[in-house]
Amino acid sequence: MSKAKTTPQKGQSSIKHANKGSKGAIILELQRCSGIKAETTIKKMGFSNYALNEARGYAGGIWALWNKEIKATCIHNHEQFLQFEIQDQEKGKWNLFAIYANPHAQIRDSVWSTIESKCTNNIPLLLAGDFNEIASLAEQWGGSLPNVQRCNKFQSWINECSLIDMIPAGSFFTWEGPKRHGHDKLFKRLDRALCNQNWRTSFPDAAIKCLARIHSDHHPLFVTTKEQSSNAQNRPFRFENCWMQHENFADFLKKEWIQEQDFKNILEQLQNSLRTWNKEIFGDITKRKRRLLNRI
Repeated sequence: MSKAKTTPQKGQSSIKHANKGSKGAIILELQRCSGIKAETTIKKMGFSNYALNEARGYAGGIWALWNKEIKATCIHNHEQFLQFEIQDQEKGKWNLFAIYANPHAQIRDSVWSTIESKCTNNIPLLLAGDFNEIASLAEQWGGSLPNVQRCNKFQSWINECSLIDMIPAGSFFTWEGPKRHGHDKLFKRLDRALCNQNWRTSFPDAAIKCLARIHSDHHPLFVTTKEQSSNAQNRPFRFENCWMQHENFADFLKKEWIQEQDFKNILEQLQNSLRTWNKEIFGDITKRKRRLLNRI
């Protein structure tokens, strides 16, 4: 994934799509920056390719940015989505839809038939972004009761397009609304990633994460098409509070705290000793957590 930094605005959602290594793309929605200013901002972010759908007042506005390693072509620029053809060296061609559905229901309803018409072929498809709809009552918490008819209509559209809802790791709700008098704070799952069976078969290790939101009322979605390798040697050291509950921890700590050394060396040696102690004596906290979660 590219290391480019962005400054989201309130009301902005984003989808980050990453391939292996430095190959990456980022999609930002509800950008209120256009023209020369937009192009200047994109150049500062370090991306060599981009496609823009400029904002119309408080609605619309999609930026898609990608590095030169990704072979992508924008084949349809609609006011509520950008459609890309991605040429993957290993998987062949597939289509990516960057969605920002209009906040106004009447305008939003008009786009679903257009997208559905593009879901009839056998090309692998991934649709991701802010759909501004929820598919069930479970996708809202707080506020007034949602419109059940609209929920059912959106879920029916997903089914008619033969799309698979990719449930993200992390927060289930992707948007946080205001707290109104007499109601709980409002949370909704407005952002999501949908794919067809061909895309899921082509990318069996693909995953989606709901990241922490910063300066925005939306959580960004992070989509990976390949399994992310994990190198334990590069992980930062973290002290686990539960270690202190072990009956032998105090004795272990006294033994390993060698005061003759300087403080920096003491901490470095203690970290290595704690890793070994956690694995051999305590029972590897990571594996224990995983077993407990699987039981749940």
